[in-house]
Amino acid sequence: MGRRTANGFTLIEMVVTVTVLAVLAGLAAPSFIDFMHRNQVASQSNEFLGTLRLARTTAITRSVFVSICPTLDAAADEPECAVSSDYATGYLVYTSTAPDKAFTAGDELIKVSQATPAVSLRAPSANKILTFSPRGASTAGTVSLLLCARRGSEDIGESTLRVSGRRFDIQASGRAGLVELPKSASSDAAAGYCTPAS
Repeated sequence: MGRRTANGFTLIEMVVTVTVLAVLAGLAAPSFIDFMHRNQVASQSNEFLGTLRLARTTAITRSVFVSICPTLDAAADEPECAVSSDYATGYLVYTSTAPDKAFTAGDELIKVSQATPAVSLRAPSANKILTFSPRGASTAGTVSLLLCARRGSEDIGESTLRVSGRRFDIQASGRAGLVELPKSASSDAAAGYCTPAS
């Protein structure tokens, strides 16, 4: 009877295999992270554009003012508007009796959106509350908001070569559109594209 040979990996083969897998995983990780950021930007862009259209349509069909404001605690029993222009902390859509009026208990809450920490969504500081008139017009005239992927704990996102940001343009008529932001490999420039004018 011949000698049986053991089947399996030697220690050297195992080390080489693990090393190759680690290198491949290291190369794939940045692409996967960028893919996730692109999906988050696309998803939140569609979500907020739909919110703008819902607010305008509701204002027209019900002949009321409809406002959108940022909130720090969308899950609160009695949510409040935040004194902020950062809509990524969550936002409220509600009927109001006047333009630029913060949400109160007497207003009807139409929609509550939770915080989206993976992106920054900023309005100009002068337009913390967005309001559509009973005719569907933007009471603040033309307004633009900027949405960009956020990495880590940074306050403002970046529009990079791999993950571009988006700009929401609300016309004076109230119609809203979406365009891609410029992109940059420079961190300062990429963050600048995502910082709204005062």
